[in-house]
Amino acid sequence: MDAPLVALVAHGNDALAHGEAPELLATCTAFRQIGGLDFAFADGDDRPPVAGSAAWLEALAARGVTRLDLVVDLRVTADASAFPGGLGWELESRYDGHASRWSPEWRHDEGARLPFHVAFSERRDRPLGLATTADGALAAARERLDGACSAAQRFNDERGLPFGWRLADARTALHDEAPRPVHQLDVLPPRGFPLAARQLVAAADRGWVFGGLGAWNDRSFEDEEEQAAFERISTTLLHALIVAVVSGTNAYLPPD
Repeated sequence: MDAPLVALVAHGNDALAHGEAPELLATCTAFRQIGGLDFAFADGDDRPPVAGSAAWLEALAARGVTRLDLVVDLRVTADASAFPGGLGWELESRYDGHASRWSPEWRHDEGARLPFHVAFSERRDRPLGLATTADGALAAARERLDGACSAAQRFNDERGLPFGWRLADARTALHDEAPRPVHQLDVLPPRGFPLAARQLVAAADRGWVFGGLGAWNDRSFEDEEEQAAFERISTTLLHALIVAVVSGTNAYLPPD
């Protein structure tokens, strides 16, 4: 999953709610491969982009932003997950009645100690994205992910593929009273998220079998029917994982 965007939304909402702007490049493991992070505001004219999460969040608060959301497009295919930023995830900053959309551009800095640089650009007055925090959204996302992991696990086990334990681990996390991601331990801040949201994000992190060489989507089958079944199961699983991440990430509850 695009963990840096998840962390920006999750920690960003906490910062907006409590007036604390963390520098996530230095404090959050989701950014451990990212050496640079900047944000170009739409009204920036010729001014340089704002560098770092702390300065960006402070600028958002000054502009009256009250909430961030993670926005995705479920029309993506499994192949797109092989590349950083390939799934097209974006951030949405919400004002009173309208929103801005922040699109990331991933750049690979050859030879750098931290290989990636992510540059966000703002587009103003975008339509509000689909809310994923309505009543029942978390339960529906959990049911969807549980079913998708179950179907993928059956396909995996029948063919002796090596991903069964991760899919089983994801299903277990959906019911864990103390869920924890395995790759991005601090992608969510310690406050503000209900248990169901933490379960979804932890399950998605544990069951995210998509990626590049050697990943789940780096498979093909000679039999046409088997290949068609694999593609169908893969798409269903990827979309369920995405919905789990988005629903969990966007479930931040500010203090009363």
